[in-house]
Amino acid sequence: MKTRINRLLISILSCLIFLISCADTEKEEIKFKVISYGGDFNGSYSLDSATNVFFDGVGSDNTGYIYEKEVDVEDQLEIDASPVDTTGDSAPTSLEIKIYRDGSLIKSVQDSSDPVEAISLIYTSGEAASSN
Repeated sequence: MKTRINRLLISILSCLIFLISCADTEKEEIKFKVISYGGDFNGSYSLDSATNVFFDGVGSDNTGYIYEKEVDVEDQLEIDASPVDTTGDSAPTSLEIKIYRDGSLIKSVQDSSDPVEAISLIYTSGEAASSN
């Protein structure tokens, strides 16, 4: 009788461990923005090392271009952005990537050099806000 109870207990514990290991990892809802002033940009982002998703900046007024997206991050979000033109009247004066969680700015990077360079940012799930 004791052997039967031990086998049953081991079977139940094994099933519970298996179910816990198969449980979905909770994802974080993140919003990111890429902003350029004075000129257009393009870029890409990758969620959890998946295929890159490409995007272009959209003019928001006479001088600003923006791309924003809400994504669910399980592990990591990588974002790259580059100015389309680095010389002339259509060259941007700055390029910035901002990451928000629950409406609060968590991380950002900006370039306002002349000419503006390509920038990138990596966000890891659960990352605390930087003290910029």
